[in-house]
Amino acid sequence: MDKKIFLQKYSTRYSQQGFSLIELSLALVLAVGVTVAVYQILEYRSWIEQAKSVADQIKTVNEAVSTYAGNNSDTLSDKNIPADCEVVPYGVVDAGADAGAAILPTPDFSQCSKVFGTGANSVTVANVMQPTLNELKKLQVLTNSSNFIPIFNTQNRVVYRNANQVNEFLPAGYSVLIERVCVNNPKAAIDSPRYCS
Repeated sequence: MDKKIFLQKYSTRYSQQGFSLIELSLALVLAVGVTVAVYQILEYRSWIEQAKSVADQIKTVNEAVSTYAGNNSDTLSDKNIPADCEVVPYGVVDAGADAGAAILPTPDFSQCSKVFGTGANSVTVANVMQPTLNELKKLQVLTNSSNFIPIFNTQNRVVYRNANQVNEFLPAGYSVLIERVCVNNPKAAIDSPRYCS
């Protein structure tokens, strides 16, 4: 009888089924670790894809500006275009700042406009030294189907002065500035007598 009781106690003690609390905790920690690692890998891949997209956008805009400058080099190198056309009419303020806090130049762009082409195919560029992406699209040096809204965020915001001389925030976007330099004297001012021959 003693043997039977011993076997019965022995068999119930070591024949439990399921997992212990320690085994469940280890499995849970392992599952959370794998999940976090996979999430970080996916997030990293997303950043890589965003960076590639931005790089492609910048490359496309640069190629369009190069084509525009090459097609219109005679116009852009004209000394009669005032130096004010190369002054950037916007500035950058911190994200929390009031738009009125920025001090921006207000250049006169009235002499910067140029009409390219004739008749129905003519395109007016408001500032030949700072063509907008829409103007580059109208000139057919930038594809109409492309989306050029940057997907990156910035801690700063761009402001400009509107027609009422009030600073306004600009949405994220690309801006173009073409500057003329003298090859033999890059530091010469455009309106100086010793500018390019």
